[in-house]
Amino acid sequence: MNKSNKIIVAVAEHYEMYVSHLVGLKSDFKFAEGRQMLCYILRVDFKMRFKEIADLICQDHSTVHRNVKLVAQKIVTDKALRFDYDSIIENVGFR
Repeated sequence: MNKSNKIIVAVAEHYEMYVSHLVGLKSDFKFAEGRQMLCYILRVDFKMRFKEIADLICQDHSTVHRNVKLVAQKIVTDKALRFDYDSIIENVGFR
């Protein structure tokens, strides 16, 4: 399993959802935080381009850009979101 697939599985497990909730055209609001976190990690930690992330998760690159920007703004002040991020990264051994 490559690194991007590992992080997809790790995010799904962390947020207690199926991988199909993160990857695909369906965008149910209750899975938004997981998808946003996935986009953020793939962009910030994996240095993937927006288009690469969009292709991987079957979303538009502008949606990916918005998700990354949203998490980047919130993670500074939202301790729970920061904890989620740190937990996911630690669980997959990227730290």
